[in-house]
Amino acid sequence: MNRRSGSGIRENTVASMTAAAAKGAEWVEFDVQTTRDGVPVVWHDDSVLVRRGRGPVRKTSIRALTFAELRGLSEAACATAVAAKAGEPEAVLAVSGDARVIEPAIASRAAEVTRADDVSEAVVFYRCFPVGHGAKRAPEPEPWIMDVEAPVPTLREVLEQVPDSLGFDVELKFDEHAPLDRATLAAELGVVRDVFERHGASRRAFFSSFDPEAALMMREFVGATHPVMFISNCVPGSVDERRNSLEAARKLALDGDLRGIVVNVQALANERGAEEARKAIDAGLCLATYGKTNDDLELAERQVRWGISGVCTDEIEAHDRAGHFKRSPSPEPRADAKADATEAAPGGAPAGACAAVAAVNNAGAPAPTPFLSAGLAR
Repeated sequence: MNRRSGSGIRENTVASMTAAAAKGAEWVEFDVQTTRDGVPVVWHDDSVLVRRGRGPVRKTSIRALTFAELRGLSEAACATAVAAKAGEPEAVLAVSGDARVIEPAIASRAAEVTRADDVSEAVVFYRCFPVGHGAKRAPEPEPWIMDVEAPVPTLREVLEQVPDSLGFDVELKFDEHAPLDRATLAAELGVVRDVFERHGASRRAFFSSFDPEAALMMREFVGATHPVMFISNCVPGSVDERRNSLEAARKLALDGDLRGIVVNVQALANERGAEEARKAIDAGLCLATYGKTNDDLELAERQVRWGISGVCTDEIEAHDRAGHFKRSPSPEPRADAKADATEAAPGGAPAGACAAVAAVNNAGAPAPTPFLSAGLAR
């Protein structure tokens, strides 16, 4: 994930995923949303922040834009970045200046964001980066310019252009603060499923979502063809209680016949969290973790010993050099998902979802093979 501008590749692009595969990743996690005209695209944030010329930064939802509008903005932002690196004065000014943010009261076509009346006008994407990772103005918005730029891709482009060897954790992205009605949710998930069936049916992949209803509905849609995981940061405060704890996440996954859960690694920091993790694994769920702390080699090694099935990290090469991850092919999905879980993974973690096939860890004991997911692809 891009936590600041500068060094690196723009996240959630074909370029970043291809680079992750070259660095040793077996899996990448990326985020899928649907544009207003029903095109699944790969983009992380709930909104896009765009500045045109010397105007204000305008904020709009991905779902308020057509794909043509989003792609046009993305290509223009790439062109501005290239021009700024070449020293073009207007572009240099555009990528370095302060600007106020205008938020639309409701989702709209965002005409001011997408207008194309002046194609020579500089376009810059902005982002509110997290504090503590080198961003100059965090958490205030600032220009989002990477060394390697690439346009926002469609899900189809990612399926067709990223190396077949790379497994996909496809996060189904929804804004908790702007929930969709059930019919709209079903329509968006149906489009994602259809694109996957046509262009990525043979790909090693699983779906995941922070949205409980999205995870449960996608499980109904894909059946046993691809596993589905529920993601939770396990922090109290959500209106939906199913999001608030590891215990609640485990219950949702078991009751909804999901493959497993992906949780913030901080949820495992105390004894209660560790106990809940053991309960999840003992129940036959695949348990994976995410979070910046996963870049720590010692913590990742402990997770392998615990039987964690997946670790999402930015430090692919460092983990690979440390020998934490044994590589082995992922089995094809089977019609009987529950039988798959116990037969292929002696350590208790289900197969298929996280490349969890029998392997030998550094201590010599049988264990599920963790997937090594590239945060840089996000």
